[in-house]
Amino acid sequence: MSSRRSLTLHEIATVLEEDDDFSNQRQDFDIFLLPPDTANDYQTDEDSGEEDNVSINNLPGSLLRAPAELAASTSMEKPETEDQTPPEFQEPLKKRVMNYNWRKRDLQLRPIVWKPLYHTPIERSPIEWFSLLFSEEVFEMLTIETNRYLAHTSDKFAKVRPLLKVLTMRFLEHCPHKENHSVDEAMVPYFGHHGCKQFIRGKPIRYGYKLWVGATSGGYIAWFEPYQGASTFTNAQYSQLGLGASVVLSYADQLATLGYGKNYHLFIDNFFTGLPLVHELTERGFRVTGTIRENRSGKCPLLSNKEAKTKERGFYDYRISDDIIICKWHDNSIVSVCSNAVGVDPVHKTERYSQQLKKKISVSQPHLIQQYNKNMGGVDLSDQNISSLRTSIRGKKWYMPLILHCIDMSVQNAWLLYRHNGGNIDLLNFRRRIANYIIDCNKQRERPGPSRPSSITSDSRYDGKEHYVSKQEKRTRRVIEKDLAIIAMLLKEEDRDKTKKSKTHVRLFYDQEEKIRRRILDTV
Repeated sequence: MSSRRSLTLHEIATVLEEDDDFSNQRQDFDIFLLPPDTANDYQTDEDSGEEDNVSINNLPGSLLRAPAELAASTSMEKPETEDQTPPEFQEPLKKRVMNYNWRKRDLQLRPIVWKPLYHTPIERSPIEWFSLLFSEEVFEMLTIETNRYLAHTSDKFAKVRPLLKVLTMRFLEHCPHKENHSVDEAMVPYFGHHGCKQFIRGKPIRYGYKLWVGATSGGYIAWFEPYQGASTFTNAQYSQLGLGASVVLSYADQLATLGYGKNYHLFIDNFFTGLPLVHELTERGFRVTGTIRENRSGKCPLLSNKEAKTKERGFYDYRISDDIIICKWHDNSIVSVCSNAVGVDPVHKTERYSQQLKKKISVSQPHLIQQYNKNMGGVDLSDQNISSLRTSIRGKKWYMPLILHCIDMSVQNAWLLYRHNGGNIDLLNFRRRIANYIIDCNKQRERPGPSRPSSITSDSRYDGKEHYVSKQEKRTRRVIEKDLAIIAMLLKEEDRDKTKKSKTHVRLFYDQEEKIRRRILDTV
């Protein structure tokens, strides 16, 4: 055991106060006090002093004479780094209070040139395009996930969530490079009991699940998310901007991941459009055009709807503030459109039917109205394609309509990719060829029998699967020789009771044999 005596607390404090080497250092030191000699006595706390104002100047003598150790202080604080908080845990965006200075002039922005991607058309069969989006791995995942218990109780669609994630990722990966996109809602028909079933009056499908859908102007579905109330899987950072704005911003985040920049033009309806959303998209570099409700227009001094209805058909009024324009147009009813990308000029002419004159008349139409009508219908176009040939299988499981709708969306997107690469068949024949391929490749093996003309489609014949020559363990005779031997034996049995065989009969036998041989060769 070492005979070296430890320094006391009083000695260490004296060295720290008097030595200039320690006083000039910026580093902090920690003093570890060892138990005093009277630690085991029954009066250890007798001279402890005040506990609220503890300093080295008012410690009792027993503690000052106690052995102590000196060590350099090590800070446990982490260095300041950039915020690594995941997006779902980031602070929500604050709701802005904007002051607008509305003036009557057109929107003047620099023309933005959209750079399309030129590619060589790819020749693929319908099943190959479908497999890009809905492959065999997806089918295998369905069989696994449908038998698994719920893992996330907060997600009402947890049972089909893996399928939704995979399809959303693949839809976005193979999305055509298009400038104009639209965001809208779509309905999946369902009449059973579920907490997320919606009723929307005036829709072609009134009862069912509601999906938020982002699609190109041509109808290709690039992103979708089922609506489930407050627990809808959108970025929580956008919750302060409202449900509609959070859906649009979530889709904008997905488009930004494609790597083509943020120069997309989004078209939305009045459920989503608001001035805070337009400001947020402008700061991110996105263009947006959408109808807007009168109570969301930021007190824009336009004519009221009641006054605008008294004007002639085709009348429009507009104001601009902070590079955001709002235009009110008199059509069959009053329509207000907000945009940060297109203005009023050039004014177009469109035809409308007049009830008073009983004929079509020419009506003025601002440019942003014309662009909105041209590019807003992408989601409705996809709904039309899916509804015309919807897969219908009766079942009692609540998730079956969602799975079937995912298959229909995959077929519709695959058909659009097929047409984008030069294909010319319609959607019905495209679905039929996919169905025939799946049936041909999964039907049961039939027992060997007489050969018949092949009814297998060309897609399954030339897919390179299960068409290889295999070696037989037991050698068999060729079919033609076997059939000829049987026929010859039967002919000989018929002529067995005949005693005279002429050359004519032999020649007739060989003529019949040659005819049979040709007939067999024609049928093989």
